[in-house]
Amino acid sequence: MLVVQPHMLTNDHLIKRFGLQLFMKFIFTLAVLLLSSGCFAADTIFESTGRTVDLTSELVQISPPENITDSHSVKAGEQWYRLDIKPNSKLSNEWALVFRRTPHRILDVFTYTKNGYRLHALGSNASPGRSDPRTVRLEDSTAQTIYLRASTNTPNRIQPMLEPYTDYMLDEYRNRGLLSGLQSLLLLFLVVSGIAAVYSGHQGYLLLASHLLVTSVLLITWQGDIFRYIPIAGDPGLWVMTATNISLVSALACYKNLGLLALYTPRTDRVLLWLSLLSTGLFIAFALFNPQGHLLLNVSFSLIGLIIVILTGNLLYIMIQGVKPAKLALPVMLTIALSLTLLWATSSWPRATPSLAELSLICIQAMLITGLYWINRQQKRRQDISVNLITTSSDKRRVFDIALRKHLQAPANEPLDEKAIRRRVLDTLDAVIPGTPSIVLTREERRWSINSYYPKASGLFKSRLKSISRELLSIIESTQHEAIVEDAGGVIYWVFKIHSEDNRSVLLIVASGKNGNKGLWEIISDVGTHARTLFQANQQTRFWKLQASLDPLTGVLNRRAFLNEAKPQLAQALEQDKQSCAIFMDIDNFKQVNDTYGHPAGDAVLVSLARTLRNGLRQNDLLSRYGGEEFVVLLPKTGASQGVQIAERIRKAVMAIEDGPRPITISLGISATNSDIHDLETLLDLADQALYKAKNTGKNRVVQDKACFDLKLAHA
Repeated sequence: MLVVQPHMLTNDHLIKRFGLQLFMKFIFTLAVLLLSSGCFAADTIFESTGRTVDLTSELVQISPPENITDSHSVKAGEQWYRLDIKPNSKLSNEWALVFRRTPHRILDVFTYTKNGYRLHALGSNASPGRSDPRTVRLEDSTAQTIYLRASTNTPNRIQPMLEPYTDYMLDEYRNRGLLSGLQSLLLLFLVVSGIAAVYSGHQGYLLLASHLLVTSVLLITWQGDIFRYIPIAGDPGLWVMTATNISLVSALACYKNLGLLALYTPRTDRVLLWLSLLSTGLFIAFALFNPQGHLLLNVSFSLIGLIIVILTGNLLYIMIQGVKPAKLALPVMLTIALSLTLLWATSSWPRATPSLAELSLICIQAMLITGLYWINRQQKRRQDISVNLITTSSDKRRVFDIALRKHLQAPANEPLDEKAIRRRVLDTLDAVIPGTPSIVLTREERRWSINSYYPKASGLFKSRLKSISRELLSIIESTQHEAIVEDAGGVIYWVFKIHSEDNRSVLLIVASGKNGNKGLWEIISDVGTHARTLFQANQQTRFWKLQASLDPLTGVLNRRAFLNEAKPQLAQALEQDKQSCAIFMDIDNFKQVNDTYGHPAGDAVLVSLARTLRNGLRQNDLLSRYGGEEFVVLLPKTGASQGVQIAERIRKAVMAIEDGPRPITISLGISATNSDIHDLETLLDLADQALYKAKNTGKNRVVQDKACFDLKLAHA
């Protein structure tokens, strides 16, 4: 096995590591900027002037004002507010009333002018065209009363901010640059992960691409422009909160996938899956049936917090076992979770649409998760080399248990068929490591076949075989005997190549589960090594046994092998009440060939005749060189009429041979089983007597025994 020391890094590895460090430093710097720029107190990141005033607490809920509308009752889904403000003219002569970037379905602002109140339509239902659809510019810095009409929606509460217009424009320029940068990176990562998902078919990349897609949708909808240009049913705030919920849940699913919870803690993985579905389901129920209530919304986000707590505990457990992806996923998840918790703790409840700081953290989380997937992929590419952790600290060869050697050993001088060997390997593994699913996977003529004592594990493996078939084929084609692969569901398999020849290969595959460790690998590796030896020994035994059963000159069965194989086939045909035929044949005047052209020419005639006979017979027919120039054929499960036709076809084919020193002919005698003839010796003896008659009646003909009394003699 190739061993690579940790300090032996190639230039390619150094470049990849340097690029990863730069990427992580960029994300870290961006996160520090978010957390240190006053983002906890304001809706925008760069609002550090100290002159921004939150007017939410100054809103007074009122009935529709008579000086603006003739209606004296509030319409369903709408609410009126009064806002009394007096901007500080010493700080600025021009102020802006700024609302959330995510628009309300209805948001009408009425400001006082000399000619009456002026309407500013800022809702998503308003016609697009405003250069800045979320602000109202206050040209008069005197005290005034402003009226607002807005759609009522819990997640997208009205939060007016009063800010000097010049400060607002500077902040808006910076914030839009940040949003554009985040959107560009997310789209880039989305394209890359989408290509990886399509190319590899890996479920983990599909999950990552889905998370990046939802986060990109969240970022687009949060900015609000899409609602003003594309008519979308429902309140924009509900759409943004739905995307927020799904983005957080899918991020936790990515952490689960990276931490291999499905492999090490499968029960907890299922619990977290159901909690995630419940959280999303509760939020959808809130959005559809009770958007004014708080209970479902709070329970939905509380479940996300519970998932984070459970996931943290399980990642710690997996990390203690030395699983590297869990070591990387846990600190990233905790950092993002704690940052969001601090932001949520300082904001009002029930939860509202995310602030720019919260949104930026969610986007950075998606990028970090992408980086974790990339790191994990790079480690897997080097896994076939870095399998050094599997080797023992001692260079001495491990002594395999004597009982296991005996269990795997084949019977002396008796080769096993491949099915028996596969069963013996599975029996051994089941005895050594009970409860650990093991599979013997056979590849033959571009088809896979699975043998296992664990139907559930083999069914799951069969459903995901396509996602790892390329890696398995590369293992078969390489000189590597041991490898680790991961399927589309994140399940890791240990693969041991135990046999490989021209068109057939056999792999031993073990799903180690949460019990996977170095000691278990060593045991399975030993079983695989001895199984490989058993396959090789069995193959050699079969080869030499076959060689001992063949005639060395013609390559057909010799007399002893023919008798051994013909008896059971004849008995099987008799049990099924089916007739069989035997044909004896002899080369006419063969002695003249040897005397005239020599024994090498005679040997060439025998070889040519054997080849012609093989081509003229069926696959289940038995052909043997019975002695000298005599050949015998058993036609199992063949009627006498068909047997005579086959004999006649053979006779004519031999007459057409042209590669000998001179044309040759053969004489044939045929006999068939019936109620009186049911043993091989009698059948062959009668066929031999029929051959004798053919020789004495002119040669180059087929003569049937009287057992074939219903047939007519066929002549050339």
